[in-house]
Parts: sequence; structure tokens; C-alpha cells
Amino acid sequence: MDWVSALKGALQWHIETGDSSLPVPAGFRLPRFDGLKVQSTSETPIQPSQITDQSPLANAENVFESAFQAETNKPRDDRAKGLSKHTFSQPEKPCWQLIPIDINVEGSEMGQRAASLQALRDQVTEGTLCSAECSHTEYVFGQGHPGAKLLFIADAPGPREDELGLPFVDESGRLLAKMIRAMGLKRNDVYLTYLVKCYCPNKAVEEQLDDWASVVATEIQIVKPDVIIALGELTARRLTGRSDAFPHLRGKWFDYEGIPILPTFHPEALLQFPQSKSLVWTDLKAVMRNLGLPAQGPGTNK
Repeated sequence: MDWVSALKGALQWHIETGDSSLPVPAGFRLPRFDGLKVQSTSETPIQPSQITDQSPLANAENVFESAFQAETNKPRDDRAKGLSKHTFSQPEKPCWQLIPIDINVEGSEMGQRAASLQALRDQVTEGTLCSAECSHTEYVFGQGHPGAKLLFIADAPGPREDELGLPFVDESGRLLAKMIRAMGLKRNDVYLTYLVKCYCPNKAVEEQLDDWASVVATEIQIVKPDVIIALGELTARRLTGRSDAFPHLRGKWFDYEGIPILPTFHPEALLQFPQSKSLVWTDLKAVMRNLGLPAQGPGTNK
């Protein structure tokens, strides 16, 4: 019955977050009961498919727990508020033309890859790929293992990343680190990067994608990951060339130049809607199975 699902969603929120205040997360209100009919007062109710019979606290999802406490009441920046407000035309899959990197170094394969990545950074730093409208402080290139089996990619850096010149160092980056640890990995085991390498609050990310397409393609070609996780709707659409609504992309496997790619929610979205963390954990477990990583359980801290 509908009222049972509604009650179950409320209890799930309370169990997962310890937040006893109701209504539950931002953008969601408990249904209003009118006799035997249920009328939702929200356009984004929790769907039954988002409610699992087994509490995430019984699995490795408890790694996420502390990051979600009281987050829904915090104001987010304008970029975060606009995560689900992009309007898209039918996308065309970019021509991922590689940038030739001439590197002659001795040493291991990983050393050669690291040198190639550095050469790519040096080449871009000398160029003018970032728009003149951008008052960025630092280019924000990828960071991590040069031969990582798993690559995470999002749309663009934020102000904190611009300040430090490093990817995923803001609040959502700390949550991403928890996601990586929940998989039994460390941050330096994976590779983290963006579609756009500079913070430009005065220009839409979509307008900068083509400028950076060759850099992204070259970066991925150097790392050669076994799996790519696309964080967020814009990244998923760009790398898959699909125009489907994000619910039809999230959690499904696609192909990027022969590399399996799986879209999931951006950590920024999880800070706003913590009830989606069980869906993300499902996606991460699918990636773990693909990579042959051992299943993680409660108390795992790697």
C-alpha cells in the first residue's frame, strides 16, 4: 500500500541518518493522507525502488554515514543547486582527437605514463584553452595513480579546487574519498579528473567542453583505466553521447572508446539528497565486481 511505502521511506531516513526531524530530506515532504488515497506534496517523492529491505547500515554503506549528518540543511553554492537544472539539446559524441605527446624516458611503464601526464599538463599550461572570461587561479588537472584501473571523472572543479589546484578537495571530495574507501581502495589507487580543467563561474561548463575534449581524451588514453565512473548527469551525457534522462543512464554500463563506463550520482548531489546513497552503493558494488575487487563489509577500513 502507498502509505506503507511512505512510512517505510520516513523510517529509512531516520535509521540511516539519525535525524529525527520530519519532514525528511530537502525537496521531500511526507505524503498527505486523504482517506485511503495518498496525495504527495512533493514533486520528488522517494520512490519504492530507492527503499531497500536491508538497511545500508548492515553493509559497507556505513562508511558514508557521518558525511550525511545535517547536510541537507546547509546552503549549497549555485553550482550545486544547478546540478539537476541543466537543459540539454541532443548531444553529439565528440571527436576525441588525441594530443600527440612526445616523451622519451627510461624506466617502468608507470614512470612513462606519469611523464606523459606531466607533459600533457605542461603543454596545456602553456596554451590558452581556458576562456578569457575565466578568472581561475589554477588549472585543475587529474591526480592519482598514472595506471589506475578505476578512473572517476566529473564535470568541472569548484572554487576550493581552483584555490588549491587539486581535484575533489571540497566537501563533496571528502565524501568521494569515503566512497573510494568503502570500495576497499585508497585515493592514490584511483585517478580523479574533470571534463573541464579550470573553474569558470561566469561561463557555463557545457560551453567549455569542446575546448577540453582532446585533453580529456589524451589523459584517459594515457591512464588506460579498466573502468570509468562518470559522476553526474552532464558527465554521463558527454562521455556516453546519450541524451537520455539521468535515471536511464545511472547504474547502467556504456562504452567509452572501448572502456566500460558507469554513470552514478555526483557526491554533491548526495550531500543534498542523502537517500540516494544506497543507489550509489549499488553502482559501486557493480564496479567492484567488474574489477574483481573483494566485497566489503562493516568495519572495513582500507
